[in-house]
Amino acid sequence: MKKKSMRIKRFNGKLLKSNQTLTILCVLLLTGMFLGAVCVKHADEAMLEKIKTLTGAYFVTGNESSIIKNFLSYISADTQFIILSVLFGLCVIGEPILWLLPVIRGLGLGIITGYIYKAFNVQGVIYSTVLIVVPAVISSLAMAVSCKESILSSRDIRSTLKQDGKQFNYREFIKLFAVRNLILYVFVILSGIIGCILTYFFSSKIIPLS
Repeated sequence: MKKKSMRIKRFNGKLLKSNQTLTILCVLLLTGMFLGAVCVKHADEAMLEKIKTLTGAYFVTGNESSIIKNFLSYISADTQFIILSVLFGLCVIGEPILWLLPVIRGLGLGIITGYIYKAFNVQGVIYSTVLIVVPAVISSLAMAVSCKESILSSRDIRSTLKQDGKQFNYREFIKLFAVRNLILYVFVILSGIIGCILTYFFSSKIIPLS
């Protein structure tokens, strides 16, 4: 009974630590969004003009291009972040970068949504919420979970190297790591599909450029 109790405590400890890591990553993502919005609020005219060019191109893409292009525009950023997460997850010194990825992703989202709100007020809030935030919640959460898995993976690799790789099945480790990230990428694809559906039905009705 004592052994069983100790195993349960160890499992609960690992689960709590894993959830704590994910919580911190989500907080970092939200922090990045906040910083992005603050940057827009205090940006000068030159910076706002550059952001306007980017967001203007986004609006055109969302309403005039094909469904495939819309889909790719939704998943392209998170695809790159998932790839970076996987690469640094297999790196001994990748953990510091993995903590930064959610901040950078949040910064981009915060700049886009902050500018749309600043430029178009209530209509911009509706546009951002429906066409940007809803798909981004799914894809960004998948990216955060991927970063969490990669952080744990990087730690496992460091721990294994300290033990000279004793009793460590590298093939099984890589296989499980790849499967987990492929499953997470399915959610990124799902977010792109949802984004396309929302764009198809609502973009012409709530686009703030009209």
